[in-house]
Amino acid sequence: MTPMLSGAPNHHVEFSHDGRWFVIVTSGSATTVYETETGQLVSPRRMMTSGVHAHFSPDDRLLIVTTEHGDIEFWSLPECRRLKKTLRHKDVV
Repeated sequence: MTPMLSGAPNHHVEFSHDGRWFVIVTSGSATTVYETETGQLVSPRRMMTSGVHAHFSPDDRLLIVTTEHGDIEFWSLPECRRLKKTLRHKDVV
């Protein structure tokens, strides 16, 4: 395992269950969803959230993103539209 450099962005990549899409989550930056086959953005609009981790729902219609601030966001796919944002979670999980 390579240690993270202090101040360096953290990256996370997750593939949809059907392999159609993949998401790149970069701390301190936007979360982006791409088509696996073409490498093109799924939506011209990027998800303007500084994510830490992301998971596709079992049917790949939602993307659940956890943010640096402890929020959990639900995004519809392929529109990349935020549906819901929870309040920040302050406790350790």
